[in-house]
Amino acid sequence: FTLQGVMAALAGIILTLDIGVFYPTQGNYLLPVMAGVFVGGTSIAGGAGSIVGTYFGMYIIGSLEAGVVATTISGYWVRVVEGAVMAGVVVLNALIGEGRLAAMSERFRHWSAREQRSLPPHKAMDQPDEVLK
Repeated sequence: FTLQGVMAALAGIILTLDIGVFYPTQGNYLLPVMAGVFVGGTSIAGGAGSIVGTYFGMYIIGSLEAGVVATTISGYWVRVVEGAVMAGVVVLNALIGEGRLAAMSERFRHWSAREQRSLPPHKAMDQPDEVLK
């Protein structure tokens, strides 16, 4: 906990140096940071995650934010998009963690194979190559 406090203080100092002014309520970084961490693959339950994954997750969220801003939509919608992405990633992570996604994928493969077996064979596949030319 002490190391986290030191890192948070260092981040606050760097942010203040970057902006040039200190406000106790400056920055609205909680949602984008959480979204980037979850997009980067860190489990909400803990125990899994990497710095590289978090870096790429933040890159994806930053690119998404820049894309939404480039469409001249109001800043309110940037947070809505980030929240929706974060919620989607958390739900997907939970499905993967519980094994439900693998079970759904297996059911889909089984259903797809059954549908392929029930389709009639294509006429051209039964004829020799010279007839098709």
